[in-house]
Amino acid sequence: TDVYDVLIDANNGGTNTFTGAFTVHSGGSYSTNNRSPHNFEGGITNNGTFDITNGSAVVNFITNNQVIDGNATATINGTITVASGISLTNRITEATTGLLINGYLNGADGTAQFINENILSVGGQDGPMRTTGVFDASFAGNVVYYIRENTQYITPGTYHDLICISTGNRYRILEGTTTVNNDLQILGNIYFDPSGQDMNVTGHTTIDALIYDRNIAGTVTLNTVDLSNGQITGNNTGVFIINGDLAMPTGGGIC
Repeated sequence: TDVYDVLIDANNGGTNTFTGAFTVHSGGSYSTNNRSPHNFEGGITNNGTFDITNGSAVVNFITNNQVIDGNATATINGTITVASGISLTNRITEATTGLLINGYLNGADGTAQFINENILSVGGQDGPMRTTGVFDASFAGNVVYYIRENTQYITPGTYHDLICISTGNRYRILEGTTTVNNDLQILGNIYFDPSGQDMNVTGHTTIDALIYDRNIAGTVTLNTVDLSNGQITGNNTGVFIINGDLAMPTGGGIC
């Protein structure tokens, strides 16, 4: 399917099934704010506008391993499911938001995979594959943003760059052992809660908010840390280890 102009699904009836590649060309637009199910079998390339915005939408990636790519942001809301034994890979090259997932992305079972190789922005409550499936964000150079303006759960695993940001006093809660191979950034009015989990950051950590450990278990190991305007604190006895330099050029603290 090739979209060169404007294609809109304006009705809740029927099912949209695309057996081949779905491509939105430059200047083209595909959008829907309806709940019609979407089944993709050949991946998505977006060089224009691609928006599935209804929070009750159902989007399935089935039959084949697939890639979402292109040079423009693609937005997918609702319930997103990767079929059993299928891998879905994000390679969108848009440099600010990349692929924006505002819904719930999971696998049909534990053999489904979601692989991030570029920029992923997570706007929903749950991180990718929180309930079922495998989330792989270890690809060198990829970035995962957790951006919800409310409580958000971070999928455990291996990240390259992990960035948590919010303008309100919002929690980011770690749900399992996590490794960040490059940089961790905690920005805005965030309470980043390790929640008793082990976390290891081998690159640089920027804390312009709050790491607030509410659980007695777990060890957070950081390398070099910029604590400008941020704090490391908590009401329990979780362990923090800083192996490199600690900088506080514009304030901050450990308490």
